[in-house]
Amino acid sequence: MNNSNKISEVKNPLPELLIVSDTSMWVTAEGIIAFEPVVREIENFQYLFSKITWIGFHRTDIAKQKNARSVKSDKVNMIMLPATGGDTFMAKFLTLLRFPYTILIVTFHIFRHQ
Repeated sequence: MNNSNKISEVKNPLPELLIVSDTSMWVTAEGIIAFEPVVREIENFQYLFSKITWIGFHRTDIAKQKNARSVKSDKVNMIMLPATGGDTFMAKFLTLLRFPYTILIVTFHIFRHQ
C-alpha cells in the first residue's frame, strides 16, 4: 500500500459534538438566537470540534429578551425543538404529544454523531 492511499483514509482529527440542552432559542432577522452566555461558551470551545450540533427548545414567549444573540460560527448547527411544559393542563398534555418527536430527533442525532 502506498502513502497516497493512507492519506486518503485519514479522517478529520477533530471530533463532532452534539449538545442537547434546555437552552431557549428563537428566530429573528439575524437567524436563530439563544441565551448569550451559552452562545459565548460554545464559541469559545468551537475550535476543538469539526462540527457542533446544538439542540434546544423554541421559546417565543421570551423572544423580547435582550440577552440573546446568534452564534458567530459556521461550525454550529442549531436545531429547535418545540417548546414543552407550561402551567395549564393543555400545555402539559402537549408535552406528552411532543415527546415522541423530541426523542426521535435526539436519537437520530446521537447515532449520526457516533
